[in-house]
Amino acid sequence: MLCAVVEGNKTTDGSRVSRLAGRFPRDPAWDVLSSLPWAYIHTRTDLDVWRLSNELKLGVYALLHSAAVQRDPEFRNQIRNAAASAPRNIAEGFGRYLPREFSQYLRVANGSLMEVSNHLQDGCDRGYFTNADIDPLLILARRASAAVTRLLRYLQTVPSTPRTRPREP
Repeated sequence: MLCAVVEGNKTTDGSRVSRLAGRFPRDPAWDVLSSLPWAYIHTRTDLDVWRLSNELKLGVYALLHSAAVQRDPEFRNQIRNAAASAPRNIAEGFGRYLPREFSQYLRVANGSLMEVSNHLQDGCDRGYFTNADIDPLLILARRASAAVTRLLRYLQTVPSTPRTRPREP
């Protein structure tokens, strides 16, 4: 089990709370980090911001299979690279272990999410996509951007010491 919800001094799987539990204040912004409240984050895939941006990336990839977009390789490559950039930067920032460095990568990822939104609108203007095609992806991009913003706010409250893994007993 990667994530265990903390209830009192025990987790839902019955194990004792690790030393990490006291590191992070009980803040509603923590909910951004995982769909389970007060869960431990072990990998980038546990982060909601990464999951949302990756879902957007996959949606953009699916949208790029239309014949009209295939005839414009420059546009196709730009939107594909922007869509891949957001989860890539979130993952790289998460691996840096310092809240300040993670924040820098989150800001770059947020810029990439805005770029994807712009490319989607541009593709609609060029006649490659319809509004019905891009509306769910634009909503997903807004949700991912909002989650990044909330995570950035949370990281401002965390001391800038590196995350440590709990020691095995």
